[in-house]
Amino acid sequence: MKPITPFTFLVILGLTSCSTFDVGVERSPAPQATSASTVTATRMPSPDPAPTFTATPTETPYAPQPVPPTQVWPLEVARVLPAPLYYLSDVQGSRQIWRVEIDGSKSTMITDLPQPVDAYDISSATGRLAYISNNQLFISDALGHDPQLIDTQNEDLPGWYGGFIAWSPDGTRLAFTGQHSVWLYEVGEKNLRQILAVPAENPFPDVLTLTSRTPWSPDGQTLLVSSLSGDWGEVNYLSLDRSTSLIQIGLSVCDEIRWSLDSRTLYGSRHTLYGPCDTPGLRRWDMLSHSLTPLIESESITPTQHVLARFVQAAQEAPDGALYYFYGSADLLYSDTKGTLFMVRSARDGVTERQALRSDPYTDLYEVLWASDMSAVAVVEGYPAGSFGAWNSSMGTIKFLTTDNKPVLFGSSRPPLVVAGRGCELRWGKAE
Repeated sequence: MKPITPFTFLVILGLTSCSTFDVGVERSPAPQATSASTVTATRMPSPDPAPTFTATPTETPYAPQPVPPTQVWPLEVARVLPAPLYYLSDVQGSRQIWRVEIDGSKSTMITDLPQPVDAYDISSATGRLAYISNNQLFISDALGHDPQLIDTQNEDLPGWYGGFIAWSPDGTRLAFTGQHSVWLYEVGEKNLRQILAVPAENPFPDVLTLTSRTPWSPDGQTLLVSSLSGDWGEVNYLSLDRSTSLIQIGLSVCDEIRWSLDSRTLYGSRHTLYGPCDTPGLRRWDMLSHSLTPLIESESITPTQHVLARFVQAAQEAPDGALYYFYGSADLLYSDTKGTLFMVRSARDGVTERQALRSDPYTDLYEVLWASDMSAVAVVEGYPAGSFGAWNSSMGTIKFLTTDNKPVLFGSSRPPLVVAGRGCELRWGKAE
């Protein structure tokens, strides 16, 4: 694997953190959150049949047929989304937090701050909203009302390069990073403490950021933390009840990492051929044995020009132990970077019992957020090349998909539901 330079590491974090550069801003007093614009959702046309591909010397590229519908929705459907859906958008000129209601009909801007929102999270357990703006940390209710400024002891809070903040699964603790430290805020006790600090023994100490959009293990005992040390980016874990130091794992910043439900396994998906992230596929890391198991691997066809790429994105373990993910394979020139993906389900090994859940293809999924019961998923899909908005590679169209081609209220298969025209950083709120 090629070394990950500091610039590349920051680019990867920037692309996955849905951020833009905000230069030369001034500090403002604590803001008041207000309601603002609404946007009406639209339904996309029913998807075209899955495209056909040219066969490779070793494998026919993946082009699934849809699974027959398994459920008919009743005519009286008031709930479309499993919970309110939150996201960041700059459609009003500044990056703010928006919310889609469970009927999927409209988006409402719930913060209207003097400066952009740099990072945020919503607790699906309590409904509390936390966000960072203008180097200040706030906690509010689910609608952004009554924001409380948290004293962060003058810590330099994260900017565009990453530094996600994340609620614990039970919503009682909030983790966030400064540039060289990890902090934990306990809401009930209103207690803020530093749980990890990198000694500044050289002019360029490690840059730390929470890894992925789900850094907390489901049992609330472990945090995933990425670090930039020298010219290499690493993924580590911090055991909150047993350790005060980072322990490196076998997955990297190139992987989209997600926890198993029992907190014992990490799944690492790759769906690009970008730079050092040149091995698409799926791998599994065992937290107990510290062993790495390849599940889906790409193959070289010729040493210099072609690769049989097996792309895997957003592999997530379901409550029944199955894996859900987006998958595609293709014979690509090495200069190509992506393939066409389809929603699938398989056994835990990622290979056996694989079946297509939908027939609509995707080539530019920036984010994938599964419902907890795996009945549906929200995605951010990139804009077509050359279109308005395509210049910002972190934002795209937000769509809601069911995990099979269920019939809709008035006829044929359920098409994607567009719930917002521009956004990123998807989060499920508290179910209502």
